[in-house]
Amino acid sequence: MKSIWTIDNTVLENIRKVIIDNIDSKLAKERKSKNIEKKGIDLSKNNVWKILVGCEITSRQKSGENSPTDQLLKSESKLFDFNYCKNNHNFIIEELKKFNLRRYNTIAEWLILIIKEWELGEWDILQKKLTLLKKDHSKEDEKQVIDYLRSGKYKGLGLKQSRNFLQWLGLSIYEIPIDSRVIKVLENCGCNFIPGPKALQDDATYEYLENGLQMISEELQILPCELDACFFMSLEKKNNKD
Repeated sequence: MKSIWTIDNTVLENIRKVIIDNIDSKLAKERKSKNIEKKGIDLSKNNVWKILVGCEITSRQKSGENSPTDQLLKSESKLFDFNYCKNNHNFIIEELKKFNLRRYNTIAEWLILIIKEWELGEWDILQKKLTLLKKDHSKEDEKQVIDYLRSGKYKGLGLKQSRNFLQWLGLSIYEIPIDSRVIKVLENCGCNFIPGPKALQDDATYEYLENGLQMISEELQILPCELDACFFMSLEKKNNKD
């Protein structure tokens, strides 16, 4: 079975307009500074843990403003302190429960397993892989780290959140966390390939769409991480107007 995704000039011009309208946004500038120019990247164990926790909790529920997830992320919870959590496993469960997160037991189980893996030496492996992406690297280098994150050591980091993890750290340039927001912008631009939420859980569909976005980025002379920022800000502006 073959699938052909045709991007005509009208769609490209609509996407180009999204870029022009949002490339000077704060988020797009942050992506250029951090993800592309590699400024201010923090790969300390505590910061990596904090971002990992953020990815785990946002993969299970909505993270909009004033949601339980948003409230936790904006708090100064010790859940984001690795040294505290590694010695207080029960605290992880109780803290997630306190913030009314769905599936808090499952998320806590995954986080505790990751702590145990890190204590057995997995942290050193992860740190080496992340450090490689802090230097000049290729799309294939990012994909190898994504595959590692999804190999079983980091339960909860699926197709989207494994990429979100790298993006949040400022390490990804080419790999994009695709969700309904990206799909919505593509739809608004007249794109004829619009997979549903369940389809995006399939590796082949996800990577097919991601490859397409990478090709669009190349055609429009912008890096994928910047395109993603422009897409996000475009939808934010539209939602604020509505």
